[in-house]
Amino acid sequence: MIWKSKRSRSIQSSTRTKNVKRRILTSEKLESRRLFAADPIHVGVVYIETDYLESDQDVGSDSRGDRFILSFTGGAEGTELSELRIRTDKDGDGITVGDLIYDTELGGRGKNGAHNFQIVRILTADGHTVEATAEVEDGGQELILRLSGFRAGDRLEFTIDVDEVLRNLPDLDQFNSRLDVIASGQEFQDSILEATFNAPHYETSHADAVFLNDYGDPNADYKLNLPPDEGTGVDSRPNRSAAAVATTGQIAKPISIAGQVWLDNNLNKTRDNGEAAVGGVTISLFKWDEATNRYVDTGHHTTTDGDGQYVFPRALGLAPGRYRIVETQPDGLFSVGAIPGSVDGVASGRVESIDVLADIDIPLGDTDAVRYDFAEAQAASVSGYVYRDDDNDGQKDAGETGIAGVRVQLVPINTISAQSAITVTTAADGSYSFNGLAPGTYKVIEVDQPAYLNDGLDTPGTINGRVVGRADNPGDAIHDIVLAGSSAGVNYNFGETPFGSITGFVYLVAPGEDCEGPHDAPGNKPLEGVRVVLQDSFGTIIAETRTAADGSYEFDELPIGNYRIVEYTPAGLIDGGAHVGRVDGSASGTAVGGGLIQEITMTANGRGVEYNFCEIAPATISGYVYHDRSDDGKRDGGEEGIAGTTVSLIDSNGKVVATAVTDANGRYEFKGIVPGVYRLVETQPNNYYDGKDTAGTVSGTPIGRLGSDGDSLIDIELKQGQSGVEYNFGELVGATLSGRVHVDADDDCDYDEGEVTPSGVVIRLLDTNGNEVARTTTNAEGKYSFTNIAPGQYTVIEGEVDGYFEGTSHAGSAGGVANPPNRISQITLASAEVAVDYDFCERPPAEISGVVYDDRDNDNRRDAGEAGIGNVLVELFNSNGEKVASTRTDANGAYRFTYLPAGSYTVREMQPTGWLQGGQQAGSNGGDDSVDDVISSIPIGWGDRLTQYNFGELMPGSISGVVYVDSNGDCVRDPDEDPIAGVTIELRDGNGQVLARTTTDAQGQYSFEGLRPGEYQIFEQQPDGFFQGGQVVGSGGGVVLDQDLLGMTLLAGANIVDYDFCELPPGSISGVVYIDADGNFQRDTGESPIRNVTIELRNEQGVIVATTVTDANGRYLFEGLAPGKYQIFEQQPSGYFQGAQHIGSGGGTILDQDLTGLTLTAGRDVVDYNFGELPPGSISGVVYIDADADLQRDSEEATIAGVKVDLRDANGKVIASTVTDANGRYRFDGLAPGDYQIFEHQPAGYYQGGQHIGSGGGTILGDDLTGVTLATGRNIVDYDFGELLPGSISGYVHVDSNGNCTYEEGEKPIAGVRVELRDEDGNRIAETTTDASGLYRFGNLPPGRYHIVEIQPDGFFQGGQSIGSGGGEVIGDDHMALDLVAGANVVHYDFCEREPSTISGSVWKETDLDRVFNSGDIPLGNILIDLLDEAGNRIAQTRTDAFGNYRFANLAPGTYSVYEHQPTDLFDGGAVAGSAGGAVTADDLISGIKLTGGTNAVDYDFPEVPPATISGYVFQDGSAIPTNTPPSAEDLRDYKDGLLTDDDILIGGVTLELRNVLGEAFTSDRALAGVYPDGVIRVTTDEFGYYEFTGLRPGTYSVYQVQPENYIDGLDTAGSTGGVAVNPADALSEDDAIRVQTLALSEATDPRDDAILFINLAAGGSSRSNNFSEIAITEPAIPQLIEDPIEDVKVYTPIETFDPQIRLVGFGELQSFRRPMVADDEWAVSWHLSVINGGFPGGSAEDGSAVIKTVGATTMQENWTEGEHTSGRWVIVNADGEMMEIADRLTMGEADAVALTGDFDGDGKDEAVLFVNGHWFVDFNGNGRWDEGDMWIKLGTELDRPVVGDWDGDGKDDVAIFGRQWHRDPQRIKKDPGLPDPENKRRRELSAEALAKHVDDRGEDRERFLRRGNDGNLRADAVDHVFQYGEQVDTPIAGDWNGDGIDQIAVFRGGTWMLDTDGDGRWTQDDEKVEFGRPGDEPIVGDFNGDGIDEIGVVRGDVWIIDTDGDRKITGNDLQIEVPRPSGNSQPVVGDWDGDGRDEAGYYDEAA
Repeated sequence: MIWKSKRSRSIQSSTRTKNVKRRILTSEKLESRRLFAADPIHVGVVYIETDYLESDQDVGSDSRGDRFILSFTGGAEGTELSELRIRTDKDGDGITVGDLIYDTELGGRGKNGAHNFQIVRILTADGHTVEATAEVEDGGQELILRLSGFRAGDRLEFTIDVDEVLRNLPDLDQFNSRLDVIASGQEFQDSILEATFNAPHYETSHADAVFLNDYGDPNADYKLNLPPDEGTGVDSRPNRSAAAVATTGQIAKPISIAGQVWLDNNLNKTRDNGEAAVGGVTISLFKWDEATNRYVDTGHHTTTDGDGQYVFPRALGLAPGRYRIVETQPDGLFSVGAIPGSVDGVASGRVESIDVLADIDIPLGDTDAVRYDFAEAQAASVSGYVYRDDDNDGQKDAGETGIAGVRVQLVPINTISAQSAITVTTAADGSYSFNGLAPGTYKVIEVDQPAYLNDGLDTPGTINGRVVGRADNPGDAIHDIVLAGSSAGVNYNFGETPFGSITGFVYLVAPGEDCEGPHDAPGNKPLEGVRVVLQDSFGTIIAETRTAADGSYEFDELPIGNYRIVEYTPAGLIDGGAHVGRVDGSASGTAVGGGLIQEITMTANGRGVEYNFCEIAPATISGYVYHDRSDDGKRDGGEEGIAGTTVSLIDSNGKVVATAVTDANGRYEFKGIVPGVYRLVETQPNNYYDGKDTAGTVSGTPIGRLGSDGDSLIDIELKQGQSGVEYNFGELVGATLSGRVHVDADDDCDYDEGEVTPSGVVIRLLDTNGNEVARTTTNAEGKYSFTNIAPGQYTVIEGEVDGYFEGTSHAGSAGGVANPPNRISQITLASAEVAVDYDFCERPPAEISGVVYDDRDNDNRRDAGEAGIGNVLVELFNSNGEKVASTRTDANGAYRFTYLPAGSYTVREMQPTGWLQGGQQAGSNGGDDSVDDVISSIPIGWGDRLTQYNFGELMPGSISGVVYVDSNGDCVRDPDEDPIAGVTIELRDGNGQVLARTTTDAQGQYSFEGLRPGEYQIFEQQPDGFFQGGQVVGSGGGVVLDQDLLGMTLLAGANIVDYDFCELPPGSISGVVYIDADGNFQRDTGESPIRNVTIELRNEQGVIVATTVTDANGRYLFEGLAPGKYQIFEQQPSGYFQGAQHIGSGGGTILDQDLTGLTLTAGRDVVDYNFGELPPGSISGVVYIDADADLQRDSEEATIAGVKVDLRDANGKVIASTVTDANGRYRFDGLAPGDYQIFEHQPAGYYQGGQHIGSGGGTILGDDLTGVTLATGRNIVDYDFGELLPGSISGYVHVDSNGNCTYEEGEKPIAGVRVELRDEDGNRIAETTTDASGLYRFGNLPPGRYHIVEIQPDGFFQGGQSIGSGGGEVIGDDHMALDLVAGANVVHYDFCEREPSTISGSVWKETDLDRVFNSGDIPLGNILIDLLDEAGNRIAQTRTDAFGNYRFANLAPGTYSVYEHQPTDLFDGGAVAGSAGGAVTADDLISGIKLTGGTNAVDYDFPEVPPATISGYVFQDGSAIPTNTPPSAEDLRDYKDGLLTDDDILIGGVTLELRNVLGEAFTSDRALAGVYPDGVIRVTTDEFGYYEFTGLRPGTYSVYQVQPENYIDGLDTAGSTGGVAVNPADALSEDDAIRVQTLALSEATDPRDDAILFINLAAGGSSRSNNFSEIAITEPAIPQLIEDPIEDVKVYTPIETFDPQIRLVGFGELQSFRRPMVADDEWAVSWHLSVINGGFPGGSAEDGSAVIKTVGATTMQENWTEGEHTSGRWVIVNADGEMMEIADRLTMGEADAVALTGDFDGDGKDEAVLFVNGHWFVDFNGNGRWDEGDMWIKLGTELDRPVVGDWDGDGKDDVAIFGRQWHRDPQRIKKDPGLPDPENKRRRELSAEALAKHVDDRGEDRERFLRRGNDGNLRADAVDHVFQYGEQVDTPIAGDWNGDGIDQIAVFRGGTWMLDTDGDGRWTQDDEKVEFGRPGDEPIVGDFNGDGIDEIGVVRGDVWIIDTDGDRKITGNDLQIEVPRPSGNSQPVVGDWDGDGRDEAGYYDEAA
């Protein structure tokens, strides 16, 4: 950017001045800030010369103005271009040749036409209005364009006439005549563009640029809506256009932070009316330092004024950022808390501690953070008494004496400040007090219980007349004493009372007696040593004792309260009963069971007596669970017991009394049994089958019987002390069956070693009914096994084995019948039997192979070289002549037949076409090869592999033909006439001698090939099964010689064909014999065939001509039959009834039973001459217990064994009888079709139930008698008989606590209630009363309908009745009816009664919104509560007490509602339905509270929510930024931090709007009523910039700011509760970025970088410091600069050359830090300058005052010791180019070292210095090596770059580092006064006191260590100066720029030098920017001419360019020398090695 001074529009001449400089845009380098991110602004103007376009020549008519196009992009939201200037005075010297003027009026300056400013058009994206006005003088050189509404992306086109000045002449006419109306783009070049921008929240920005002729493409480069220089558009006019594009940024405005400190004695952290301010409190401000990731002190401190207010104003220049505020705690007060405020109405910040507010984010300038408050409180006190409460009323009455000497302790629970526990002792009057307490919650504990007194009622006291706290009663503590500031709690009293006692007896009741009599009744025995325990009402043990010899016990010294006495029944006895005694003569307590008396109420000094317990003797019962090997139900010797089996003991009510597990011997035992009737139930043990169970004996008498479920013994009556034994359960053990499947190679079905064992073979196990009970597969060894099989009879079936033939089977060790090939049946398995060797053997397949080959030598042997013949058909026949397979030879002539069973086989070769029959050869296992093409009688065993069954063939001629079935008898083969295979054809010679034979193939074809020429005869052997038809002469001619004989002459090589033979086919008759299951005389799908039935074929006369038997499919077939009449006769198969026969496809007649006649025509295959047979049938069923009396047997219903069942014929005659088996089953088999009757003999002990018609239908003829018709072959089932058992009815009467009328655990039974049982007519048939458990029972009931009626007990509400397990219905209150089914023991016909109920709850104020009363929640008293009935009528009303509690008592069961009257100053926090249910149906209303009897409905609560606030400040962030180009929003943090500090300026009158998370405006109806007027919620900052939104519900909010005028948007900061400040300068998280982008999609919700979003607001909370900062911009006063052209280097002085072998050395200021960076990010950098004064910093001698005692004396030596680290090589030359002697002595060097020089001892000569990772090694003694006389310094790290300079002008050089900022640098930088340089005005302005303070305040987290000499002390000092000057990419430099003896700092970057000429360590307008060098040059500094002023220079390759003339420009006058560089890594160094006042050049090389 180029800046030029503004000039007057008047015409004046001026001359060039050498010292005039162009303006340079500068900005103050501020502390790190996060600024509102805004895109850079790019503004451009394109100038287009129009005159040239009007003619073809380089002249113009000047008929219209030249065109300009303006546009800009970027900037923050709302950025507008407000002013544009285009100056044509290119050099700022007035009108000169080459300049341009604006020709706007005729008659003035200008040529030809004149054209004033005129707008052509304005283009905007959304059509908004843009206003533009221009200011320009005719003939002037500046056009000023002022705009309004011109935004990014808009485009303005205007015209104005521009002429070029060719001569600047005084005469107007001459001047005009020398003008050129054509001003091309080249001529417009160097004109100047200046632009001014304004935006909300930002300072005014400025930009300028120079017009260029070749300006490229603004659109591509900057997205500007401008035409390119070269393009296809009409506005692209190369050389006729020019453009300027300027860039600038935007800077935010400053901020402020304010708050208050006040006395908040009510601890609500809200300053209420009347709460006093606290003045004089110190407040400190800290700021977050991004570089060190912590807060640092800003140096700003303030104190609160008389109103308790403090402020860090904008005047402090606080930048936007993150801040922390620290309050110094005022004496005598306690901190209540820190309250975060808000920034521009948005909460920001968090409470770090009670005196610290942190994370106050103020992201925007021009915003104010307000209400960052601190609440304090005064001390509180508590007092009370310990006293004797004689009347136990909890009140200290007159005359009740205090108790002295009792310790009382105060325990802090939750206080606002640390508070220790305090213990005091009561005074003589029993009083105590605690004073000076921090406000909070406390607990007071009475530590000492006074002797001989009982804990009485403790009472919470009062604070300001209101009861506060709660007491533990019983207990010695008072909790929840909430003390506010200055509170005084009084009368927190502890009452004490006298003790009481309880006594009683424990005794054993006399035999046969009950426990109702007195304890000392005759026969009763006292029990000594019985344990008796005293408990409180919660079951906590208080004391225990044991009874004395007389059975008595006593508990004394008992305090008032409720007690329980637990008696522990002595071993061996059973609870008998418990007797409730009397306290002071009145019964008190309740007995529960026989060992507990509870609810004993002890009064003060009370005496309880006769609390007695009686015991009874128990019974026992035992038995065994055992393995009944003999299955006889008797436990025999050797039959082992079964351990771990569960046996249950069940009482007469069906309740499990106890369970036992059998021991190792199978024995179980129940001890301690209460006398009664029991049953024993065994849980079936795993891996056993149920056997026979046996009832035992009681005292030698058999008692009990078997239960019906198979695993129970019932009706066992045990009396007191009796023992039952041998109640045994027999079990059976499953059996095991195993075997093997193997391939039986030797056909003996015995497994031999090596025989194959197939795996995966399926083996199935079937029971006697053929049902599959298990399935398995063989393993890799062919083995299978079935385990845990129920004893019984089984069949094993083997599945198919792939790849093998079926063999046979073998029965194993448990016997059985082998049914080959795959079945073994009738295997009987006993209990635990292990049956083995049930084996199945398979047979291996065989194979045969051979070759068909070209037998070239006709020797019938295949010789080597005789090739195979492919594709020859070879057939395989079995011993029956049946073809079993065929194949063709492969390409090698080979064939193979595999998977063959053993047998005799024939292999036949089909003579291959083109070959003569040669011969055949039997192979490896012999055979008959006498027949051509046939090898027969080949024996093949199982598994054989036969080879070499070969066929040889010969070549040449052939005769062929076909034998076929001549279906129509014309001996002409038709397409549908089938060939005949296997017909023998003879080849004879002319004499009839047979030469060869063949057979027809599958196509009926034959062929004789390889025949010699001659006479031949072809003879067909008549094929079996055919009749002779004829023969046909073929293609070679010939004659028919005879039947089946042809003669022909075969010519040489002829293949004659079609010598065919036609045959007539025979006929056949076939059919099937099958089971006609449905008797319909038709064979239906699924009807099974019958095999092995004999069928006879007879002729017409009935003579048998053939017989056959049916195959496995029941099929028979007679083949090869001549036409004629036939008869078919079936021999009736045994086991079947004769059915019928079926006429088949050839017709016929049924001649007789099993005889059919038919006529067979020629060639017909007639089928379906079938015979149907009728199978026998069966009838079966089950006798069972019909538990549900539905006449259907259900799966869980048990069966009845041993019941006799008769089978009768249709007349009722018994024809068979049987009894049901163990499963209750019976069956009659082998029955013919017909009518039958089934009769069951009624079993004893059961009622007749009914019978079930089974699967075959039938009728019920009477009780236990069923009639059925049995159809053919039917096995009809389910003819069942159901029997019925007697039943019972029982239930309970109980207190229904929850109203569900279900008797549940914990609900109390009601004893003594009368219950009646009535019949269906209402007659009472039985009556009983409930026992102690509330149970009643009616037993031994027959099925029928019953009514149960309860007589309502006194003292209870009628609750209801519950239908029990047997169903039924409720007839009315206390009245139920049911139908009792047979055998049903129905239970739980219960009657429930109800007790009175209560409803209670609480009202409180909470902030956690959990609707649970927690510590910290505040109870609300005096709140009105209504109780409503189910209809909504109010039936009661109450108010909450001081603890916020309410209660409605004595309520009848029903449905209620509770309504709370809402407090006006709180939000409805909801309502909570409590323990009895209900629902919140409206605000403050809980409905549907269902009260069952005795319900104490609690926790019907109404939490209320306090309102919340959001607050903050709008402030100007610091002072205005002096710049013409406001910083971009993205760069704002380089200028401001957005945090409110003392130097910020608060801004009043700024509007802020409250919105929700969707960006939508909040309206007043969503806030607390009456806080805001109707409409959108908006507030305006007050005069302190403070705003506040109050009366808000908890939730998430956003605050949108209306940008104040005259500011640019700064950095906004989310407040104390978090949020997202939308600052372009700050990176958002991915989630936040998406949310912000979503809001920005809508104009209505777009935050426009001026909002704080997503502020989380808790109930009653305050989100503070949600601040908006704004930034002010001011124009800097910067002197003008003029740019000189950069010229090429021209060497005027002869270049000196040196010996290339000379190695030059060291250079003071290193251009680049060559070691790799340890991180790739960028950071803020600082300078740290340390004055060392030759090893004695501060001018001190070695007095040890600064010595670090803890550092060892060898610290230096461990880093650098003499004689080491000599790897350096220094090359130094003088001005004459000669090598200096010092270079030979210099050996100091180390890898990665940076070499420098400096005069550290002040002798005028420089010494060598090395910097290695923060360690400085100074050759202090100048001997060139490191030794004990040198100096070590520790300053910096490997990330820092070293600099040497004299910082205090004492003639001795000091050190500095340039690198990453330290933690406190921002504060140090602000305070640093700079170097003591005379030019440093900043230092001169400071007082001596301020300078002294700087020296004293140099504390830092890092220090500089120094040690001079090996014996010197190690010193540690803070650095002396901290500057921020330059950036990370710069190279640090130092030099004496003005010759005053003090070095100043500088930085170098790419040829640009920034010299701190005034020494203040800051870049200001007094400093100097110099262009000397170019990118890639290495900077050097030194006094090369001895004038006392350092010159700058650069090293470019080997050339040193030194600014010896001091003009700070590279010119030909500068010294330019060539110093060869030893290596590419050599470091240039500069130093005065000889003390002549002139520096010498050189290099340091670490690779020497």
